[in-house]
Amino acid sequence: MDDRLINVLGSVASVGFLPPSLQALTAACVLRRDRRPVLWIVESPEAMERAEDDLLCFLGQDQVRLFPPHDVRPYQDDSPSREIMARRIATMNSLAENPPSVVVAPMQAVLAYTMPRPDLLECSISIGAGRIIDREELASRLVRMGYTREALVDDVGQFSIRGSVMDIFSPGMTSPIRLDLFGDEVTGIKTFDVRSQRTRKGLPSILVLPAGEILLDPRHIRNARPLLRRLGEDRVRFLVEDMEQGIHSPGIESFLALFYDKNCTLLDYLPAGSVVMAPGAADAGDLWEDGFKAYAHGYERSKALGRAAVPPEETVIGKAALLERLDGMARRISTTEASPGGSPSFHQPELPLQGRGSEAVFDRVVSLVKGSNDVFIFSSSEMLAERITYALSNRGVRPDSSDGEFLMRHAGFSSRVRMIDGSLSSG
Repeated sequence: MDDRLINVLGSVASVGFLPPSLQALTAACVLRRDRRPVLWIVESPEAMERAEDDLLCFLGQDQVRLFPPHDVRPYQDDSPSREIMARRIATMNSLAENPPSVVVAPMQAVLAYTMPRPDLLECSISIGAGRIIDREELASRLVRMGYTREALVDDVGQFSIRGSVMDIFSPGMTSPIRLDLFGDEVTGIKTFDVRSQRTRKGLPSILVLPAGEILLDPRHIRNARPLLRRLGEDRVRFLVEDMEQGIHSPGIESFLALFYDKNCTLLDYLPAGSVVMAPGAADAGDLWEDGFKAYAHGYERSKALGRAAVPPEETVIGKAALLERLDGMARRISTTEASPGGSPSFHQPELPLQGRGSEAVFDRVVSLVKGSNDVFIFSSSEMLAERITYALSNRGVRPDSSDGEFLMRHAGFSSRVRMIDGSLSSG
């Protein structure tokens, strides 16, 4: 990407005048220029998924992370899916370790309290080859971190012990790992395929993260036990009995705020100097209102059913506190406010690559190339890419096959067309 464009997009105070695809390009430019995490707060889980697709057109998979909201309603007597919990935990750990990436999170995920950063770092387990471990003690610790013990590991948040082999599938891992043990010594660490159970590459060490956002170790149980008992309801009594045995009861996440000494949101994980792309104050306030209403309705529904619940005011960050936190960020880019004076403007003509207007599009592409412009065409299917390549080749322009990271790697181009595999939401 031309450094001039990186500097232009990287210095704007608002991208509200840009479509989502160019907001994603802005986030990518800021990441490349500043080498610091970028938190992009969007309005919904659907917008999060579109933003991910756009970002993957410009950045590698390891530079894009999602922080989805729980996939159950607030105060529902059920727990989020393992996949959602694993993604949230992996993203929080990534921010805690501070490798540069763009994190996309819907507002409803940002406003809810989660596990504090010190607790996450303290409970994570580092295991290296040659280390001495007590496998039963490790198994007990994993259970209290939200893992389930299975005969065979086939999903994140599981572990198994079979003789001298211990398998663990932790959040943040693309594949589960297998520990080979000789007595209590770890003699080898390898990844393995969940379907074939065959081992693959070896690793010198691994980091095991919690499988959920509630820890059932003695300290956190001591925090929550008296507060839960004061709620005085039979279901809570059974929940206390379960958690003292290390059992994560369905829906225990509704009581998360009772387990920790300090309330924490995703914003507390951001390292100093991070960039936040978020809606302007008025729009952010409206999104908070929508999110809070969902918690308020869930709370009233629970009370009507006679079930104990923690008030929403203790479950999510307050509106004023959230807006103050966003306003206090050293570097903030608005995603909804109009273009401020002096900001660049971008002309975006509609260029349909299918239908009756496609012939004119191909002629336009040829004209742009002859005018010393670089043209990047994103195609979400191989068949469409082949049709475009054929049409342009017939006009004397042979597109090069490339990838979205090409834009981040290069500072200058040479007047040509590049076909990139990717699903860009707009051009």
